[in-house]
Amino acid sequence: MRRCRTCRPPSLSLVSPVPCGSAAKPGVVVVRSWAVAAAAAALLCRDAAGQGQAIALSSSDCWHTCRQYGHFCEVFCCQAFDGIGNPTCWDLQGHFTFERCCLDPLVRALADPPEPPEPPKLRIGSLTLPLYRGPSDYNSPKVNERTVEIALGLWFMHRCLERLHQLGGGVVPIEIGNTLANYWPREERLFGRVMPWQVFDLGDNGQDATHADFSGVEVLSISTIEHIGYDNEGARRTEGFRIGASDTGIEAWMRSWDAAPELLMRIVEQAERYLITWPVGFNPHLDATVARIPKLQAHARVVRRLDAANTWDVDPNTSFAYGYDLRDTYGSEFVGYMYDPVVWRIYERVFGQAIPHPPRPLPMHPPFRFANAVCVVTNMPQLLA
Repeated sequence: MRRCRTCRPPSLSLVSPVPCGSAAKPGVVVVRSWAVAAAAAALLCRDAAGQGQAIALSSSDCWHTCRQYGHFCEVFCCQAFDGIGNPTCWDLQGHFTFERCCLDPLVRALADPPEPPEPPKLRIGSLTLPLYRGPSDYNSPKVNERTVEIALGLWFMHRCLERLHQLGGGVVPIEIGNTLANYWPREERLFGRVMPWQVFDLGDNGQDATHADFSGVEVLSISTIEHIGYDNEGARRTEGFRIGASDTGIEAWMRSWDAAPELLMRIVEQAERYLITWPVGFNPHLDATVARIPKLQAHARVVRRLDAANTWDVDPNTSFAYGYDLRDTYGSEFVGYMYDPVVWRIYERVFGQAIPHPPRPLPMHPPFRFANAVCVVTNMPQLLA
């Protein structure tokens, strides 16, 4: 019986990769309809006799694809996020499940090593920071890039507020995207609940950063700028970008991608101090713009994930060649388009050059879930030393 693994995308995704374990190298089906994808998966995952019945697997059987092709490996699949591991790894027929593949003690030790008594440290520039491991578990910082971004964000905001206190007042810092409030110590809030900075967040308070003046202020943004013009339409529609299946719709969507780099450049040119972070690979156009423009490149650092224990260090080459498995996003249905080669031909027509690091063809994926690297754009000398 042929074994087949169907990668189930998140709800509303437009892509259904179907790598099937056989003598041939696994293939991939990319479609723009989940109904068609499900039908294709059902057809491709039958055995030679036309049966689609589940088979009993030992834990070691689960990792044949990993050993042969380098994808669907233990760390990628079995970190017990939300108690089910990575849903991308599990097939619709029940051949591959978290219970069957991930409960072996050796697999558990490999995929979910125990937390050390003290948080691991990140050295960036002349600064050494403990990675954020709590007390807040919002968005699971122990297992993803939030561990880096929140450590940097807390350090930056504390410095901004300390400077404001020393001056006896002044203009409060700005945060683009209401992220840090989920991690800010309660005892440091005004009246126990109010954040001591100004927030621009379309979803939370209707404030649009794309129209703000950042002259002379301090600006923080954590994992927000990559969404601007990419998977929202600003004040018109924050929950997603309406694309449609035509090349014209895709081209219109792509022309909006310049909104994030334009905002980033304005912050760099106007703000007195700034710290902007985002996951590398999520928005390839934003990554490519930073790598291409010397003024942005000079203020950019790339921090990369090293292992299952979620430790990180600085990439000395500031490389943007790190993947992000877009099937793992929480977000809008259009992310499935990113795996369609037609999209990247349209990109070349719109921007006059090829994208340097498009998403890898499915079913290939990066080593870790969520971000495998984070871009940090800042003018803080301690981080650039």
